[in-house]
Amino acid sequence: MELTYEPDANALRLQLLPGEAHQTIPAHGQLDIGEAGRLLGIEIVWPSGSQRITLSPRLASWVSQDETGCYLSFAPESVARADQSARSFPIQLMLELDAHGQLLAVVVPRRGPGYEISYPSGNT
Repeated sequence: MELTYEPDANALRLQLLPGEAHQTIPAHGQLDIGEAGRLLGIEIVWPSGSQRITLSPRLASWVSQDETGCYLSFAPESVARADQSARSFPIQLMLELDAHGQLLAVVVPRRGPGYEISYPSGNT
């Protein structure tokens, strides 16, 4: 995974797999943030009425999936559970898909109602 910052959109782009995006679709879910704004994980709800979205088996070690969506985990489960300041927020995001409907990247706004992702931005 490659994480980049898109300053024009003030968003984080999580490139899960290499490839060219052929379609970008909006989605919603939950953002899990821990101490000091650390990104713990993102739950993505598959948009209704959209094409079937698939995940590469290469992501299986840190992405779980069911028929309604997926969860991207960025912290070990033990760390996430131990974080007493962890909170969840509803979020709107963008999904980038390849020509076959495989999820390539997720674009997450860095700020939203009630939250701000400040890690990883240099404060470790």
